[in-house]
Amino acid sequence: MNSIDREGLFQLFMASLPGAATLLDVDGNVLAWGTAARDITGYAADEIEGRNFSCLYTQDDIAAGNPAASLRHALTQGRHE
Repeated sequence: MNSIDREGLFQLFMASLPGAATLLDVDGNVLAWGTAARDITGYAADEIEGRNFSCLYTQDDIAAGNPAASLRHALTQGRHE
């Protein structure tokens, strides 16, 4: 299977996931951004991919450690909702 087919399959997979599915690396950087996430936040994939997901939080949430807690949960549980 060539890379174009894999990319197309991956995009189809992301679009089929329920809710605002995103894929992050272990540091919280956005690797993939589903269409529902775009619809909810207004960010297109090319605007958010490569950025840290903490940009989606308010300054108060960041100060309270909420992005870090969410990332720790995802790392230990395999996902975070």
